[in-house]
Amino acid sequence: LNILHYIGTVVSGTGVDTFVLHLANAQRRLGIDSFIGCDGSDREEFLATARASGYPYFTFPVLDKIAPLLPQFVHTVLTILLRTAMLIFFMLRNRIDVLHVHAVALSSLEAHLASAITRIPIVVTHHATIEYIRPFWTKQNDWVLRFERWRTKLVVCPYRRAADELLELGM
Repeated sequence: LNILHYIGTVVSGTGVDTFVLHLANAQRRLGIDSFIGCDGSDREEFLATARASGYPYFTFPVLDKIAPLLPQFVHTVLTILLRTAMLIFFMLRNRIDVLHVHAVALSSLEAHLASAITRIPIVVTHHATIEYIRPFWTKQNDWVLRFERWRTKLVVCPYRRAADELLELGM
């Protein structure tokens, strides 16, 4: 079994990176092969640990250099399209069986799109509450919620409050 652990956001202090490495280590003991995909910004220690542990990983590009030249909407769409394409290519090349998204609130639209296109089952772990992201809520969050309702095989919430919030949103 090949699992891709995908971390689509960088949020300091959440412990998501550590959680992913511990989970990958536990899965390795069960004979499951783990892969890691993430935004490489400010993740040097995490990536060094993943590399030293022998986990194949990829980091997707951040379009920071062209961001000032583009309207925000265009930048967002280009980023999502590029990340979706890279995820599809990585998952097919590595014969990924399950895509496991590690989300801080509702994020990683590109992972949901890639899962839908490839028909690879998706599991989501919510590492934060919706209340955490509510002040920054965008249309993208609405789309992620729609995809989670439609495609997600399993939603995991380490916190009861996060689970309650998702239930209130119709999950």
